[in-house]
Amino acid sequence: MVNKQIADYYNAQVGAGAEREEVRKALVGAGWPATDVDDSIKSAEPSAPAAIASASAKAPAMISVSDLIPASQLEAAPSKIGALGGRREKSAVAPAGANSYRAPGYSSKFRLPVVPIILGVIALACAGAAVYFYMQVQSAAGKITAANAASAAASANATNLTVELASAGSSTSDLQAQVSSLAAANSALTQELSFFAVSSAATSSSQISFDFTGTVGGSKTQYSLIDANGVKILVKNSKDASVDAALSPLIGQSAQVSGTHDLGSNSVTLTAVNGNSVQ
Repeated sequence: MVNKQIADYYNAQVGAGAEREEVRKALVGAGWPATDVDDSIKSAEPSAPAAIASASAKAPAMISVSDLIPASQLEAAPSKIGALGGRREKSAVAPAGANSYRAPGYSSKFRLPVVPIILGVIALACAGAAVYFYMQVQSAAGKITAANAASAAASANATNLTVELASAGSSTSDLQAQVSSLAAANSALTQELSFFAVSSAATSSSQISFDFTGTVGGSKTQYSLIDANGVKILVKNSKDASVDAALSPLIGQSAQVSGTHDLGSNSVTLTAVNGNSVQ
């Protein structure tokens, strides 16, 4: 369908020296239907050469872009105005805070809310960034809280393990002391039993060496020693002057004696008292 506005605009632009195809693209790009643009251009073609011929005689009147672009599209696509060949200039009567432009020679104006749009975009971007960083901070705070709880639990476990290790160490020391004590008692018991143990190869006259520790009792007539397990031995050579001199001061005290004894008998012959020879 032929549109007079499009035809007049086409003639004016071609007359000003614009390329035909560029004018067509600008019109289609401004939102006019391509069929209307083509029909209008065809209807304007016969007068286009005349417009070109008169271009050198006088400056062509510029058709306002606002007259070509529907009002509904004018504010939605302000960036397309320059593509139609019109020069934009800021209106002297534009209200503060708004951008107004008009085509030379025409009084029609339109306002582009560029600044409010930019400020709105910036505000939305700032709000989005604030929300994003807030979520990040909350997430980090949650992770820190969880890490602190895990650290506290680990510290408590470490403390418990330290206490258990200390307790285990104490128990180990006690067990070692008990083992040592039992080993000593076993050795003493073995020594004591040797007084009464008789091997199958021994004879009634066999004598063996011994070491014995016990409390000294008795007198010159018959000294004796009793150990911690209640085993008692009798000193056969109690009447010897050297034995009497060694044992007499030790009555009621512990002494370590050594010598020989007959197998199966608790009677012994002393040869030393506390490491000192009595022979």
